[in-house]
Amino acid sequence: MPKPTKRAPVKSSSSKTAKTQKVATKKKTAAKKVTKADEAAYLEMLVKTGQAVPAGRGALPPGATHVLVPDDQGKVKAVRRRYSIS
Repeated sequence: MPKPTKRAPVKSSSSKTAKTQKVATKKKTAAKKVTKADEAAYLEMLVKTGQAVPAGRGALPPGATHVLVPDDQGKVKAVRRRYSIS
């Protein structure tokens, strides 16, 4: 008669959940790292394509989706005012 084989202990699902949470946390942290160069390139692209206009010009022209607004420190920031379907 053959000997019964030993089975490996079953791991708890909590360790798997902890690993999943660590991975999710790392992804969120990596997504937050936006450099000043990235911000400048994004603003430049919005202006070149006509999607951003300076604040204070009244109604947005066709195709514009953002208004360029200076913040308290004088840094220009793009604020979305509407969405474009095209």
